[in-house]
Amino acid sequence: MGYLNSLQEFIDKGEYSTDLLLRERELNLIIEKEIQALPPRMREVFMLSRNEGLTHKQIAQRLGTSEQTVTTQIRNSLKVLRLKLGSLFVLMLF
Repeated sequence: MGYLNSLQEFIDKGEYSTDLLLRERELNLIIEKEIQALPPRMREVFMLSRNEGLTHKQIAQRLGTSEQTVTTQIRNSLKVLRLKLGSLFVLMLF
């Protein structure tokens, strides 16, 4: 009887983890789509910050702009993404 319980537990966990992986992939695709929909300069600043891990100062130097502009661009991009993706996170939990 222990083997059957163990097998059932494996099956249950396997289905659960597969579902989570599918949801994660879907969510990543949706997030990437929303990032791509940002205005070009905002998207560029966001990607340099999040994907390359550059500081605001490094981004400003690379793009020839001020740190304040970079900060504003990142703040605005996060606002847009939160608005567009906020309700999606709630839906993905169920």
